[in-house]
Amino acid sequence: MELGQSSVTYYSMTYRSSDERHGQPVRTNSRLLDKTIILLDWDDTILPSTVLRLHGVKRDQMSIPPGLKNGLLVLEKTVCKFIATATEYGSIAIITNSQPGWVDDSSSQFMPQVKALLLGLKVKVIYAQHCTAGVGATHDADCKMTAFYKYVREQFPNTEEVNIVSLGDGSCELDAAHKLQQKLPNARIKAVKLAPNPTLEVLSSQLSLLLRRFEDILTADRSSEIKLIR
Repeated sequence: MELGQSSVTYYSMTYRSSDERHGQPVRTNSRLLDKTIILLDWDDTILPSTVLRLHGVKRDQMSIPPGLKNGLLVLEKTVCKFIATATEYGSIAIITNSQPGWVDDSSSQFMPQVKALLLGLKVKVIYAQHCTAGVGATHDADCKMTAFYKYVREQFPNTEEVNIVSLGDGSCELDAAHKLQQKLPNARIKAVKLAPNPTLEVLSSQLSLLLRRFEDILTADRSSEIKLIR
């Protein structure tokens, strides 16, 4: 099964699948929920890295501008709801190409409620470049794909018929998902591409939209590429 066989695009934060546009029902399979893995990027997927950079907020900065702090609190609520919901459907991991320790440090500083939730739910954090050292993965997408594959095999060592949702803002995650599909041809891989460089409002809107359509995405009985655009 090719990842690009069925594509879905969210136009202006609204959902409309290619099947729906042609008047065809989307085939679903609720049994996929028993073998579901959800893989999340971190920067500009959970943490609003672009916003922090544009505000000149640095890694060890003690104070955050009041307006930005209030916006982060609002986003945190959406992020926490999204992560909590995702864990109800399957195994969840954060897989990032950032430096080891970044997820812990940045969540402590900017999104403490998210950090507490990740710890409470025992969400695994994987630093792709670190965990793939020595296996020949040099490009970002290769590192992510290798980390994806390792985590999938850890969760489901005896089957390739797994249901995978990859969520990220960069082409790296899409490329990694395509490469993963080649290694796991029987898997249902749903690669969700978020809008790049999101504002706090856009990031929150994207996650809220995905929450509303999450079960539709998970139970769709085919691999697909899903894009959110402004």
